Amino acid sequence: LSFTSYAQFRLLLGVPPRPAQSSASPPFQQFDARCAVAGALIGPLAAIITTPMDLVKIQMQQANQPRTLAAVRALFATGGLAGLYVGGPVNVLREVVFGAGYFGAYEFTREKIGALPPAASIPIAGAVGGVVGWLVMLPLDTIKTVQQSGSVRPGEVPRAVDIAARIWAAHGARGFWRGASAAFLRAIFVSATRFSAYEWVKIRISGQSG
Repeated sequence: LSFTSYAQFRLLLGVPPRPAQSSASPPFQQFDARCAVAGALIGPLAAIITTPMDLVKIQMQQANQPRTLAAVRALFATGGLAGLYVGGPVNVLREVVFGAGYFGAYEFTREKIGALPPAASIPIAGAVGGVVGWLVMLPLDTIKTVQQSGSVRPGEVPRAVDIAARIWAAHGARGFWRGASAAFLRAIFVSATRFSAYEWVKIRISGQSG
């Protein structure tokens, strides 16, 4: 969904396709900021899916509930449809900044190391995109996780600003980046693989790497 949506938003924003690359690719060209905008536009669409998915996963972990359907039913019974979207506003913002950082950093790095062959430039740029995406997203992810860990009953859901204030009071700025090392390490491998697969599919379909 994210990669397909990104490609469509690039087209809508008029971002020209990257010319076919080879081992003799041209050096760095100016980065097109519309790539980051296209990535950001994915956010609201992604949040429609990721908000309830993340909520169910977190609630299952909290309650040691092994059955997904049972967890969904319990959440719906407690909070209704709105209960399945607890943390939604924070998650929309989280997905927006992630998409901008993720795809923006990827495209910037691809251009910066354009002299390298695609077999090297794509996974490297993908890894950079993953790290940057998580770097800018992690504070919002921390707030969202805390918010989704509690009750989904109307009137009992803590406000995101209150959660942020508590984290700051207890741990300072570092509290928003707890677990960053593990997140970055995972992002390097996952994002390098995802972008490599995405670009490979594009090459197979269109016969070019941009």
